Amino acid sequence: MNMVVLSALATLAVAPSAFSADRMTPTEFATKASEAGTAEVELGKLATEKAAAADVKAFGQRMVTDHTKAGTELQALAAKKGLTVTKELNPMHKKALEDLRGKSGAAFDTAYAKQMVMDHNEAVALFTGAEGLPDAELAAFAKKTLPTLKDHQKMAGHLGMKH
Repeated sequence: MNMVVLSALATLAVAPSAFSADRMTPTEFATKASEAGTAEVELGKLATEKAAAADVKAFGQRMVTDHTKAGTELQALAAKKGLTVTKELNPMHKKALEDLRGKSGAAFDTAYAKQMVMDHNEAVALFTGAEGLPDAELAAFAKKTLPTLKDHQKMAGHLGMKH
């Protein structure tokens, strides 16, 4: 499991440059953020049903709660600005959901924790890059949401070490 943590740290070290504000448009941010949020809600629902460990179930429920709230805020902000958000999973998350559906018990918990580490490393990078968007309201949303995502990232890392 230490390899998961090392992989997550390596991803984190290079990920912020992948989403810099000078290369990201408000439309791209709204799309990527809504895709990520939708994935966390769907994967979280699955974790509340399939996880063997209580801490994994609780983390899954927190993902549903927190990402639903952020998604609602993003949807309202995007609508105000004429931006489109999505409720669809991207191909990577569709595959992850299908893979996780095929697992149970400790194998599910381990795979879910690994997915959450990867997803939250990407989300932190995305929202960090979005803090510099030219759209002040979207940048403020990213800045306001980032501490919660960093908390999720830390919690996912702890799950990854335990499962």
